[in-house]
Amino acid sequence: MTLLGLLLFACSSGSGGDTAASTVDTSPPACASDPRIDSYAPDLIHDGDSGIYTFTLVSSDPAPPVQGTNDWTISLADSAGAVTDATLTAVPFMPDMGHGTSATPVTTRNGDDYDISPVYLFMSGVWNVTLTAEEGDVSDQAVFTFCVG
Repeated sequence: MTLLGLLLFACSSGSGGDTAASTVDTSPPACASDPRIDSYAPDLIHDGDSGIYTFTLVSSDPAPPVQGTNDWTISLADSAGAVTDATLTAVPFMPDMGHGTSATPVTTRNGDDYDISPVYLFMSGVWNVTLTAEEGDVSDQAVFTFCVG
């Protein structure tokens, strides 16, 4: 058989379907049922570890957080419900892999909220994003945990 014949035979054999489309895995990531993860919803609330602040993930773009670059909007309130003028930082970390990310999230005050970008979750798996609020000598933190795939 000639080379052209072999190529034609190889191209014509098989299922005839689009093999690229048939091999796409649409199943949820392995960590989707991990009990540590938060179920994403707009206005997801976590009380700070010290009970000083309430951290609210107002939104994520894209929503829910995905593998790659995410932009978050956070609301912060003290125990009286007042919006504070704290400094807010975010640190993404993969607890199962023992590493963070190469991109440092930048926090910008936007009215009563804080915009954080990029929240760079560069690989699939469980990600913790620790938010730390500091105002004077007062500090509190909360951890949001998501499965990205």
